[in-house]
Amino acid sequence: MAAIGWNAMHYILTFAPENRPKDFDGVRAALRSFLQAVRRERARQGKEKNFDYIPIIEGLHEPYHVHLICDAKELDPCDVQRLWTFGMCKPPEWVLRDKSGFRRLAAYFCKERQDGYRIPLGKHPRTCSRSIQRKIPEPERWTDEDGAIVPDEGAICFSTPTGRAETFDNGWGAYAKLSWLTPDGSKACRRAMKRMGYGGNHGVKNQKRIPGLPGLQAADAAADRHEHQG
Repeated sequence: MAAIGWNAMHYILTFAPENRPKDFDGVRAALRSFLQAVRRERARQGKEKNFDYIPIIEGLHEPYHVHLICDAKELDPCDVQRLWTFGMCKPPEWVLRDKSGFRRLAAYFCKERQDGYRIPLGKHPRTCSRSIQRKIPEPERWTDEDGAIVPDEGAICFSTPTGRAETFDNGWGAYAKLSWLTPDGSKACRRAMKRMGYGGNHGVKNQKRIPGLPGLQAADAAADRHEHQG
């Protein structure tokens, strides 16, 4: 979702009772029809047919519906309301409307597990356009020496104001996690920062490497004690 950027908008597309699909494949067919209609509309407006979007199909906690994340500048809310002919489009919301942002929605979209019926095994309820796939960088891997996670210069971190990472111990081992956004000075960025409650300069400046993270040392000590006891 972060690849869509500061203008990311969240739509919820529902089905009217008379148009409600009987199964998962019916939802996918309706979604394909909608996306084709969007491409035709964009072509009519002289825009590039392809655009960034992320659809998520859900159907366990409520009747089948579709969550759609896209750039608000690429897909106008009025066009969504008009082109989604299978039911209602709920009032859209900015993804970056509070400090939880992308992380909150990512956790929400992973709440439903495939049950083999409503969400068939082997199907993909969450996907994205090829244009987004090309924007996602390959993961970096390296042998860590000090347990430090260094945010970008000027980044706004979502763990603590100092940028210190959160640490977790799941019984198998310890790991650290840090989430941040790096402002780029654009108008869309400034508006998003304001929606999230940030004003002025809130970035982490001249961030130094964080020494060995608390929790990792404790996990190492616990593992040593366990080994000695064994």
